[in-house]
Amino acid sequence: MNQPADVPIPPDLSRRYSGSVQGRDWLAPLPRLVSQCFDRWQLGLDLAPDALPWNGHGHGHGHGHGAIVVPVRRRGDTAAGQPPS
Repeated sequence: MNQPADVPIPPDLSRRYSGSVQGRDWLAPLPRLVSQCFDRWQLGLDLAPDALPWNGHGHGHGHGHGAIVVPVRRRGDTAAGQPPS
């Protein structure tokens, strides 16, 4: 994991926010911002092929809308939630 992978934006998140100028303005830089976070924190994508990140939508509680949660690993291939060995 030397390079941060492109993080797919969930289609339902794109649909939710692409209907307005403000939503499109929020969506447009999202892949770049996620990639910058990967670089800054030395992370790599830990997502199965063809899987999508969680987008915080669909729980019916009114929370988490407009979010994206991406499973990651440290660049040394260590799970990000585990202490380094």
